[in-house]
Amino acid sequence: AASGGRPTPLARWMTRATRRISGSSKRGATICMPIGNPSCDRPAGAVAAGLYEAIRAISFLFPFKPALEALDAAVNGASPAIGWPVLHLTVLALAFAALARLGLRRLD
Repeated sequence: AASGGRPTPLARWMTRATRRISGSSKRGATICMPIGNPSCDRPAGAVAAGLYEAIRAISFLFPFKPALEALDAAVNGASPAIGWPVLHLTVLALAFAALARLGLRRLD
């Protein structure tokens, strides 16, 4: 109840977007959100510097953090602006499409 008992903008958006879904399903998704979001942020001092950079490089290849940043920017107007996460997701989509095309070409 960080908003004093009022629904947060994300909760209002989820309610509007999921009118036909049962309430228990919405609560399940809402309960999991605070768990998933902090897992994307790794404090710099938690692990050795080399391991931290390796984790950042590997996580750059997956769409989870930019998707959360884009959603957060779209719903809450948070920083960074929506442009960089969407650009990151676009580059990842193009790269994955190229890899899929290459894989299909090898099957022929």
